[in-house]
Amino acid sequence: MSSQIEMRFMRTEEDLQRWDWFLSLMDSKGLITVLEKSKPYKNHGESLLYRQYIKIKLNINE
Repeated sequence: MSSQIEMRFMRTEEDLQRWDWFLSLMDSKGLITVLEKSKPYKNHGESLLYRQYIKIKLNINE
């Protein structure tokens, strides 16, 4: 079974870096394939949060 998922993260820049590391690790182990990844976009106003859009494919064999 193979499924594509589109995700939107809204976190601090540091948290996005941690998610990037985690998803890269899962990709290197063959559990997922990162298909697309946007750059982090800063939220408007005084918010400290950033948005990032990521599309992955789950590599699941059932």
